[in-house]
Amino acid sequence: MYRRRLVLATAAVVALVILGAMPFTSSAASVQVSLNPKSGTATVDAFSNTTISVQVSNTSIMREILNITQGIFPDLSVAANLSGNAHLMAMFNSTLESLDSNVSLKYLSVSFNQVSRRVNNTYLVINRTSELSMLLTGVYTNGTANMTWRAFNFRDNLSLHGVSVTNISLGSGNYVNGTLNFSAFSVALARWNRTYNPSTNTTTFFYSAGRTLDVNITLDGGGMRISVVSDPQYSIVTPGYAVANSNTIVLERPPTTGPYYIVAVIVVLIVVGAALYFSRRRYLR
Repeated sequence: MYRRRLVLATAAVVALVILGAMPFTSSAASVQVSLNPKSGTATVDAFSNTTISVQVSNTSIMREILNITQGIFPDLSVAANLSGNAHLMAMFNSTLESLDSNVSLKYLSVSFNQVSRRVNNTYLVINRTSELSMLLTGVYTNGTANMTWRAFNFRDNLSLHGVSVTNISLGSGNYVNGTLNFSAFSVALARWNRTYNPSTNTTTFFYSAGRTLDVNITLDGGGMRISVVSDPQYSIVTPGYAVANSNTIVLERPPTTGPYYIVAVIVVLIVVGAALYFSRRRYLR
């Protein structure tokens, strides 16, 4: 009985460590937010892929722990457009509005895939992919985009076709959460990297929350190693020349000096020069 409780408790701890390492945006991810100042909306498109490897000593107790761990992360594949589900839309809106009361969710689709494979008796690989698409309104106030909502963490249970993709059961009525977690990007926007493209007149803010996790667990019955390498990237794109404060993005007039101005002048000179050259050729003919 003691051995069984030890195995279950260890497997639960392992699951907690794994889930703590792979929330939605703490994996190899691409999250892009496209702002539209004219409509006051934001479109969010996100994709994440996480691979976690779990290796254990070749002992009976550690192999049993690995078996239970694999059972906690079964194969799953679900997808749904949730825009027509009033209950789930209200749940998501509640999460977003807790960060910004003006923001409202108008469109939402989520897909989730999880594959758990044993390479051999002592090696387990778990792969998770998630996709999320959203359309938000009420993002702008007096021409300023409030981006506080960008780091939301959806803590409620999200069930797709009867499968929970946010709360993972650890048995005995215990659950852990972390699938739709953007909290890694709560860093002030002023600390994000920023580029302005004068040719397209767009500003991009981007941030990487990459990290490496390497956890070793030692027991009387052997040892376990959990490895995760993550590199989530988040970008916010807006038309115009924009600057950021802590949680807001404001449009300003492009500078009339500096590199942007120089590039613009060079482009104009090239265009004018080319026009004069070709018009002169036609005149000489």
